[in-house]
Amino acid sequence: MGLKRQVLSGARWIGMSVAVTSVLQLLQLTYVARVLDAKSVAAVAIITMVVSLADILANVGLSNSLIQRQEITADEISSLYWLNAAWGGSIALILLASGPALQAFFRMPDLAGLVALIALAFAIMPHGQIFRGLLEKELLFAPVALAEILWALSTLGFCVVLTASGLGVAGVVAAMVLGFVVKTLVLAVTGRRLFAVTAHFRFSETRRFLSFSFFQVLDAIVGFLGNSAGAIVIGRILPAPVLGGYNVAYSYAVTTPAKLNPVITRVMFPAFSSIQGDRRRLAEHAVNLLAVTGLINTAPLVGLAILADDFVGFVLGSKWLWIVPALQLLSVVGILRAFGNPMGVIFMALDRMRLGFMINLARTVVTIACVMTGAMLDGMVGTAVALMGVSLLSLVVNYVLLRALLGITLVQYAAPYWLTVRLTVPMAIVVASMTLLDRGLEDNLAWFVATAIAGVGTYLATLVATRNPLVVEVRRLIVGAYKRGESHERTPPRELSA
Repeated sequence: MGLKRQVLSGARWIGMSVAVTSVLQLLQLTYVARVLDAKSVAAVAIITMVVSLADILANVGLSNSLIQRQEITADEISSLYWLNAAWGGSIALILLASGPALQAFFRMPDLAGLVALIALAFAIMPHGQIFRGLLEKELLFAPVALAEILWALSTLGFCVVLTASGLGVAGVVAAMVLGFVVKTLVLAVTGRRLFAVTAHFRFSETRRFLSFSFFQVLDAIVGFLGNSAGAIVIGRILPAPVLGGYNVAYSYAVTTPAKLNPVITRVMFPAFSSIQGDRRRLAEHAVNLLAVTGLINTAPLVGLAILADDFVGFVLGSKWLWIVPALQLLSVVGILRAFGNPMGVIFMALDRMRLGFMINLARTVVTIACVMTGAMLDGMVGTAVALMGVSLLSLVVNYVLLRALLGITLVQYAAPYWLTVRLTVPMAIVVASMTLLDRGLEDNLAWFVATAIAGVGTYLATLVATRNPLVVEVRRLIVGAYKRGESHERTPPRELSA
């Protein structure tokens, strides 16, 4: 099967997975925001941050190292499996011990018990991570997508049942643990055809994978600190309800849109790794990747910023209207970060994790300093403004890196941004015009829905009407794939237009 066809097939599965899991997680976020108060939502936000950091540490980057290394043996996989499992158990013990310190740092009673509960997940999760890496290495994204969909669906179901039974925040955390159990079981069962667990372990067989994953993990930790800087600072220096509101706004404007990027970036990592020696070809695909991630993220976030008042009122409830200014500013942050997300894939494919780590470390130091200043000056809104400034600076740094690594010119780098602006403006004009057309209808749910539908329709019509080569090619591939089916994926493809 040709590389482009494999990527497209993987993108379809991951696209379905991301779309379904994003909707389910948004439903869970909305449900939690409606049934719990802002302080309880803040506790959920802290546990979510703990899960994100512990997940980075538990995986140790081994799944991606399996993808990047082109030749691996069964004994090496077995050694990696047991190393990952042992390390995951260690992370669970570390979490148990750190609960009281986290409770004191965030000044939140009962947080230690919630941390102890979520620690259970990390004795289980590592048993599925190696299988995920092997499946993605072979571009078998269907079972990975199934695992993620069932994870999100089961987590939502458990969350509704447990909170309805009166468990509150503890019910939400327990639902997270049960969801991870479901995901691990699905990955382990579907991945058995690629690897059967044995008792074999030699640490020496893991070293060449750890050399790749070491800087990847460091980079992921630094990236986590940069992405979570706003929540950490707000949780420390501002009242807990403010953290709850910030988490809701950040989840809609930054976290959830960022989850759309794996539709392309996750399937492009093994593809980029396979052509890492061809810098010209890699540069062309990198520019295309920037354009596609921009087109996926920009329009929804522009629409969210314009409709923020009605969106918060109708979806979350009037008790959350105070987060609207931050939500609008964070929507801009989400757009800017979308253009930066492909950089991680490029660093991994080129095995330049040391450089990526150093750049990310510097960016995180600047982010933390700016966020602390913004939070102290203007609370949640000041934090959002600080994140905007750092995101703009990151775009400049990314250009310098792409020019040095792949020889991408300023014109090439600017092309995806200009394309995104041109194709988003018609939608923005339609949505903004409808919000101003009759302010007497601003509290009407039907008018809000009609405006959202008009915006989506305008954007899709613009994508269909444009003659841009990249958009035309992607459109042709998507339509052709669904018309012809899998049987036609054996036909060798031509290169994707730049």
